[in-house]
Amino acid sequence: QLLRFAEMLRVGSSLLFAGVVVVLSLTASNAENDVLVLSNKYDDFKSNRTTYYDNGVVVEYYDSTSQKECSESFMLVPAVNLWPREFLPLVYFVALCYMFLGIAIVSDVFMEAIEKITSQEKTATLTDGTKVTVKIWNATIANLTLMALGSSAPEILLASIETAQNLDRQPGELGPSTIVGSAAFNLLAISAVCIYCIPTGEVRRIADLPVFLITASWSVWAYLWMLIVLTVWTPGVVTIPEAVITLLYFPTFVSLAYCQDQNWWMEKEPKVPEKMETNELSDVNLDGSHHGGALVCLDIQPGPADGPTTEQQQKTEVKSMLKLLGVTEEKGIARMRAGSVAKIEKLAQTVSSAIAQKSNVQGKATSSMFRMNARKMIAGKRFMTGLFRKEKAPAFDVDATNEILDESTMEMETMDEMQQKKGAEVGTIEFSSSEYSVMENAGKVSLIVKRTGCLTAETYVDFFTSNGTATAGKDYNSEFGTIHFKPNQLQHRINVTIIDDDEPGPDQTFCVHLTQPNMKPRDIEPDPRFSLGAYSLAQVVIIDDDDPGCFAFSESVYTVSETQETVTITVVRAGGANGTVTVEYRTSEGSAMGGVDYQEVKGTLTFAPGELEKSFTVGILTEESAEPDQTFHVHLANPTGLATMGKKNVAMVKVTHDDSLVELNRQVRELLEKRKNLFFLSSKSWSQQFEEAMSPGGSVDENGNDTPPGPTDYIMHFLTFGWKVVFALIPPTTFWNGWVTFFVSLIFIGALTAVVGEFASLLGCTLGLKDSVTAITLVALGTSLPDTFASKQAAVEAPDADAAIGNVTGSNSVNVFLGLGIPWVIGSVYYHFNGDNTDQKFCVPSASLGYSVLVFTCCALLGISILLFKRKFSGGELGGEHNDKVISSTVLLALWLAYVTLSSLQAYGHIVWGDGDLELDDWGCDCTKSWSSGKGCN
Repeated sequence: QLLRFAEMLRVGSSLLFAGVVVVLSLTASNAENDVLVLSNKYDDFKSNRTTYYDNGVVVEYYDSTSQKECSESFMLVPAVNLWPREFLPLVYFVALCYMFLGIAIVSDVFMEAIEKITSQEKTATLTDGTKVTVKIWNATIANLTLMALGSSAPEILLASIETAQNLDRQPGELGPSTIVGSAAFNLLAISAVCIYCIPTGEVRRIADLPVFLITASWSVWAYLWMLIVLTVWTPGVVTIPEAVITLLYFPTFVSLAYCQDQNWWMEKEPKVPEKMETNELSDVNLDGSHHGGALVCLDIQPGPADGPTTEQQQKTEVKSMLKLLGVTEEKGIARMRAGSVAKIEKLAQTVSSAIAQKSNVQGKATSSMFRMNARKMIAGKRFMTGLFRKEKAPAFDVDATNEILDESTMEMETMDEMQQKKGAEVGTIEFSSSEYSVMENAGKVSLIVKRTGCLTAETYVDFFTSNGTATAGKDYNSEFGTIHFKPNQLQHRINVTIIDDDEPGPDQTFCVHLTQPNMKPRDIEPDPRFSLGAYSLAQVVIIDDDDPGCFAFSESVYTVSETQETVTITVVRAGGANGTVTVEYRTSEGSAMGGVDYQEVKGTLTFAPGELEKSFTVGILTEESAEPDQTFHVHLANPTGLATMGKKNVAMVKVTHDDSLVELNRQVRELLEKRKNLFFLSSKSWSQQFEEAMSPGGSVDENGNDTPPGPTDYIMHFLTFGWKVVFALIPPTTFWNGWVTFFVSLIFIGALTAVVGEFASLLGCTLGLKDSVTAITLVALGTSLPDTFASKQAAVEAPDADAAIGNVTGSNSVNVFLGLGIPWVIGSVYYHFNGDNTDQKFCVPSASLGYSVLVFTCCALLGISILLFKRKFSGGELGGEHNDKVISSTVLLALWLAYVTLSSLQAYGHIVWGDGDLELDDWGCDCTKSWSSGKGCN
């Protein structure tokens, strides 16, 4: 299949190349005729240009200087300006879109490198010797530095490269205007999309609101500072102090956000699940103390050398996870042992999905993951569906897990019990219990006979009593007769009289039998529609009330699974129940050690008159045990009130090895590792990169299930094939923990950004658009569209709004502090040493840019206010009721359109702001200023 696809690609490329050659040939032929016609009118042209090549010469004639400027670029191939002028905007637009596609693909590689870098881990040892695996990078610092750089790299590089290219020339407006235009689109348009795409009635809240408020405040201040520099402090000029301050704002901004992440000012909302212990999966300092979030705890391993084996440690981890998720022993993991392998797999799937939601490590999709996923989808690569889908991965439901376990338990039920539950046609009659106890002075005992199965017909069943150690007429009255069940009657009682005497003696027993179930009374022939159940005979124990009795354990051996946290020990009182008596109990060591493997307990049980049994519990501490099977003992001693000790006054408790827990642990770990590998989509080798570049991706869900590529995947794969093969040359993230990939992909982004700047200027020029307008519309849309898809997916699938819009304000701040700080430092330092024509000043066009910043700042304040208003009154920044969504998203979109419209009107002189449209010299300086050289001024 790969060979066939390569052959198809080769043939298609050949045909495409042949078509291009034919078009160029025809166009050039027509252009030559035009030149011949105009050859005697050279003097009518305002400007001309002759370009010499090894195999010929190209002479171009233009009606105006502006036409010539629209045809000057290092990206143009020879004679491209001979093409029909009406056709060139389409050519430049397609080229620009293709460049944006390339930037999106290489940005995916760039984000992979950043994910690899920020996911680095280290092992720290706490004061108690426990080893804790933690992330090196703090989440807030990672988001505001490398993550923000990953999403803003094209804008930052565009501004920096444009500044470097235009040194000793008039500075361009494309880069700075793109930074403002992208910020407006990200904050206003993307927020509008995210608000509207949430299902009606649902909301998403920003989880880390204090950090968001700080980044939002800084984003507003960043653009206010930009306005101050351009129009107030030194209008039209950027000085070295201004440039350095702008750049230094970046580390200051990151430091303040980090301080808030540590709860220095505003307390953050707790992120620890309700059922999670403080010392489980929390943030841990290297000294063992807990804090708000510098190091995220990934794994905890008990310390010193005498710790448990690996297998026992892993089982302990799974038990901790089950406890964290609220699965109790009574309704939980112990019943799993009765289930099949399929049930264990189903439970492992459920538990791993729940852990992925509870843990920030094993499955929480960050904003960078959604951005990477969107770019992979655009590139026709293998992408994920349902990164953190809310409807497919709801909050962990203990009842749902118990339902799985109930299915396992159900597999052990007898056929009779299954027939009873299904309402089988065969009727079953039996006692509700196989044994009944009654005090000698109670007067009577009531035995319950129940009917299941067929309930619609009348039923009769005979009963009679028989002696055991008790004698009829002396200890009880003999009974016999027939029970009549009416239609739909479920149970009936048999009462037997008990005869009391004053002679102390042992407990005595007699039996009650059921026989001959039929539809007619005393019918000798059995009816096949009715049968006796397992409890067709019941034993009655008459407890002597004249003796205080003797104490014994109910069992000689109590067996408990290592998955249980406690074992219940029952003490019975036999041979009498007269008076109030007590008995002491205690534990003693066997192969299990007290305080290490189980909790040592001792105490006294008090039995009231007539009370026959009492229980106490012993805690099981198997977390640090290296032995799979262990034992300890419980003892009875010192009875009071003339009570005596029975033979079973010592019992053994055996803690058994649970193989199903090992299997569950294995499957949960495999699933979690699989999920983790899906999220961290970094490459491992060059061969893997080229294999992925050559193949259409398809999709994979959060559990690793693949979906074959569809038509859209094949189309995008064909369109992006060349880019993917080129970018497969970038070193994989295994080199130096991703740093080599980081810098090489950054170089590729820089090269593509330079090309984007050229095509954007050419397109705007041929369409009659100014660079500032092209920047806030076409370029801003091109760089932000992948983020739009990513934010939409994050809004729908993530449980909060952090991944969708939480990082927008932080990225906008970084855009100014780095996207303008770096170019301003470059320009101001260069002209300080080489500014003979500008009096050592770095001049920048400030009219259009300053007005654009002013309008955006006002719109940003309104946009942030709308989000906070929705949080207060709708419960979250995103989503809400239908009318709420429509109104808020429409207002935000209208603010973005207002920003674009007002900025464009000012750029074309329809809105006068400040000194109006200033005349600039060849270095971008105001011709009226003393430092202007006057060159280029009228």
